[in-house]
Amino acid sequence: MRERGHGKILSLYLVMSLLMTVSGCAFFAYTNEELDSSYMKTPLKDTKATFCVSEDRGKFKDVKDKRTLVILSLSGGGSRAAYWSASVMLALQEVFKAPEDSSDQEKKDAINLLEEVDIISSVSGGSLPAAYYAISKDYDDPDIVKSNRHWGPDTVKKLMSKNYRSKWLWNWFWPHNIVRYWFTAYDRSDIMAKTFSDNMFDKQIFGEKIAFDNMFNTKIFRNKLTFDDINRKRPYLIINSTNGTEECFSDVFTFTHDDFLKINSDINDYDISRAVMASASFPSAFNYMTLRDFNECSRKKYVHVFDAGNADNLGLTSVERIIDRNKDTYNKIIVILIDATTKSPGVDKKDYDARSFLDYYVDLNFLDSVDTLMTLNRESRLESLRSKLRELSGEKEGNYNEYKGDGEDNPKCTYGSDEEGIAFCKYKNKERESANTNIYETIFYHITFEDIDKDNSEDMNLQDQLNAIGTDFRISDESVCAIDEAVKHLVVKENECLQKIVSLLDKDNDQVEINFDDCKWDVPVDPVKRKDCTPM
Repeated sequence: MRERGHGKILSLYLVMSLLMTVSGCAFFAYTNEELDSSYMKTPLKDTKATFCVSEDRGKFKDVKDKRTLVILSLSGGGSRAAYWSASVMLALQEVFKAPEDSSDQEKKDAINLLEEVDIISSVSGGSLPAAYYAISKDYDDPDIVKSNRHWGPDTVKKLMSKNYRSKWLWNWFWPHNIVRYWFTAYDRSDIMAKTFSDNMFDKQIFGEKIAFDNMFNTKIFRNKLTFDDINRKRPYLIINSTNGTEECFSDVFTFTHDDFLKINSDINDYDISRAVMASASFPSAFNYMTLRDFNECSRKKYVHVFDAGNADNLGLTSVERIIDRNKDTYNKIIVILIDATTKSPGVDKKDYDARSFLDYYVDLNFLDSVDTLMTLNRESRLESLRSKLRELSGEKEGNYNEYKGDGEDNPKCTYGSDEEGIAFCKYKNKERESANTNIYETIFYHITFEDIDKDNSEDMNLQDQLNAIGTDFRISDESVCAIDEAVKHLVVKENECLQKIVSLLDKDNDQVEINFDDCKWDVPVDPVKRKDCTPM
């Protein structure tokens, strides 16, 4: 009887999966929803997925004469970037925290640097901690969040160091995934998005439940977290991707209200796990993530996006767009970039044969070509941001290049204009006081593995160990330990760049000294030795 019962359940399961395919090959092609109304006619619900910062965070959010915009950008790099970014974020939260036995004045003077961040721009692996921070709450926060998830060292580090590649591979063998993969538009990226959802971005701690609205409704899974579920106390969130669609190819496409307006779609209803996966859909390993462009009524059109690293692996294109959109309401701008980029070692000059074992079957030198192009793009993005900040600080004269939309570079890109996003920001900020300035005090702090100076007396020093961490959605215990060791020595009270950031946050407007600080702080060599640490 038990075997017969199990057989009936399995048969029903397969029949229901097959029935899902009857609406045609476009089934599961997209999950975004059409925007119901214009914000100009009926104001939309507030969204945290926008370039427009209309509410400040942190210790000085209610102090009118401390108008500082703090932007955090998290680079790509798989689990290496996820764990590195999360570890630095956790350290920023604690570095200037007052000890329990401190006086009341010391506790009052203490500052939580992570809490000062107003908006986050994230790419690929960096989108995992960015999105998780957005949907979670601190352990001491009494408020309820829809995710039921908490932000704390043990929880976050465990999540960012999980072997998601293995979980993804196992998810391929669920019967419904097999059916959908071969008979619908459901693909490898969808399976990985489900993997992220089950582990971080759904409302059930132990996976998500399935609810059927009806057999043929594409919106089947109802317990995933959407952008509407972001904790309102958290920063605004910009998840970046690369547009792979004809006429808009290579543009940066963001999972924001601003860019969803261009395709007449509702960002608040979109699954965060799918946005994270789109940002991390590395070519050859994953497929495009597809969105429906609802501007076309007579003929269906789609937007195909993939790994953000191909357009901008640092998220700085969106950082510039954030600055352009919000500079009228601030006079101090701080940009912190947590960069997990590693140095590509290249082929050993002593080797007469450049092939590795795998190269006998698939030549992997295409990865080196990708690294080369991304390195050139990375330097270009860094210089562009520095140039913009110099112009804002008055240190450089030039024609300030304000972002107007990706369609500037691709005139045929019909949804490239940013006019509606600009109008939306003006609408949101209509009651905010202007900063009344054309010159700003700015700080750019670029945190990299290179900040950990080499100790050449060791064969395998800490910086070399960090640079040896691969780009994958799994990370070894040894790599986790190396990152923990680096962060322990890097994010400290003695860090002069962090001290400058705190000083600027605490400055009144009339104390501002106009300048651009391209800050750099290297950890001294002596204290940083590679250690054989015990993984958590």
